[in-house]
Amino acid sequence: MANRSYCRFHNTLIDLEDCNEALVDFLDNGQNVIESDEERRKAKQLIQLCHDIADNYEPSDIDRKAEEFSQEEDEDEDEDEEEDEEEDEDD
Repeated sequence: MANRSYCRFHNTLIDLEDCNEALVDFLDNGQNVIESDEERRKAKQLIQLCHDIADNYEPSDIDRKAEEFSQEEDEDEDEDEEEDEEEDEDD
């Protein structure tokens, strides 16, 4: 089941932490917690995806982009207020 957008990263982070613990148990602690071939394939794909994400993004990118969106919203609100004022003047 897909995560809802308002909790996607929250829920996924919890799941990734669980996967990380399983990888530590499997690779470092010698516990066979990834028993099926399919799960091992998916574990490798997950590791690759995490590498791709880490190679393409920095945590600070989130703050930078959020600030850009916030500024755009502020500009849109300012434009709406100016339009409302112009309409009031026309009345």
